[in-house]
Amino acid sequence: WTKRYGWGSSDIPLCSWDGVLCGSGHASDDEGVTELDLEKFQLDGDIPTSLYQLPTLKEVNLRYNYDAIISFEGIGNAANLEVMRLSEIIVDSLDGIGQATKLRRLHLTGCDLWGNFPDEIFDLASTLKQLFIAYNDFTGPLPTKLGQMKHLTDFFAYDNSFTGTVPTELGNMKSLKNIVLAENLLSGQLPSELSTLPSLQLFSIFRRNKVGPKLTGTLPTFASAPQLTDLY
Repeated sequence: WTKRYGWGSSDIPLCSWDGVLCGSGHASDDEGVTELDLEKFQLDGDIPTSLYQLPTLKEVNLRYNYDAIISFEGIGNAANLEVMRLSEIIVDSLDGIGQATKLRRLHLTGCDLWGNFPDEIFDLASTLKQLFIAYNDFTGPLPTKLGQMKHLTDFFAYDNSFTGTVPTELGNMKSLKNIVLAENLLSGQLPSELSTLPSLQLFSIFRRNKVGPKLTGTLPTFASAPQLTDLY
């Protein structure tokens, strides 16, 4: 793997290692690691779950380490963890993710996830603000329990294989600003409840590349979505 300056050396302060950020930004071992920014480090194999033993850790960025594999076992020990950027790495399972009780942003784009929408996500309903699950292989309906995600501002589920109708319960997600459901296999009438999202700025549900049942009926009026600027 690349960019490995300091890693494994007892002579170089931890906070000087490549990709390690600490409280004040100074090269000292006593401030606590707050961020691991290991994007494009060419990591491979299992990411050690010991990273969750860092008590001050707030953010983990492992994006674009295509052969790296992450588990969420023990993630509850990282009691201050708020952001996980994991796009384009291997995530075999979301088991345990609900133990991250302060998680606000979860990026899982292109992680080879499959099956129905993961129930583990709903364990994060009280904190999660951003959820990115585009370019995976999710199937089945969008669950009505999405309506519980009342703090979610951004929901990107582009290019999966979700089927069925858009649940009316999305109308309960009053914090939503951006909804991207394009390139799925959704069908039927769009619910009028989408018109009641006061912060909505972007709603995308187009389909060009997949064959299957189509949307029907008329568009919602979006009369109570005054900030809507992009609809496609």
